[in-house]
Amino acid sequence: MKIVEFKKELLTNWVYNGLEKDILGSDILPMAEFYSNLGGVYIGLVDERVIGLGGIFKLWQGIGGCFLFLNKEAQGYKKSVFKAIKEYLADLIEKYDIKILSAECMDGINEAENLIKHLGFTKERELKIHRYIRR
Repeated sequence: MKIVEFKKELLTNWVYNGLEKDILGSDILPMAEFYSNLGGVYIGLVDERVIGLGGIFKLWQGIGGCFLFLNKEAQGYKKSVFKAIKEYLADLIEKYDIKILSAECMDGINEAENLIKHLGFTKERELKIHRYIRR
């Protein structure tokens, strides 16, 4: 897997969770553009096809967060994807001088939990979240 800096042009369409989507019309693109102003956003490519999008952002001095979206195609390259992400993440932590990095995933998604553990994160606690919407 090759990791490159975020460029909108590379995301004209990709397959996410088995559905071919135009990412330009999804919520992922505005989020990626927002986080690119706070840190770095990157795209994972295999044979010039987008298989993932992720980033790291600085919240405060020494404290940051990260996010990652992988499509189903990434499962076929699990070892190389995990290795590339782990190495790149280590470089980004050093580049942005991050001492504490936060990662979250939804409960019950074992693959996400396994990846997070593989990347060196330890479970701090489970959060119960109530989401409110005003229309």
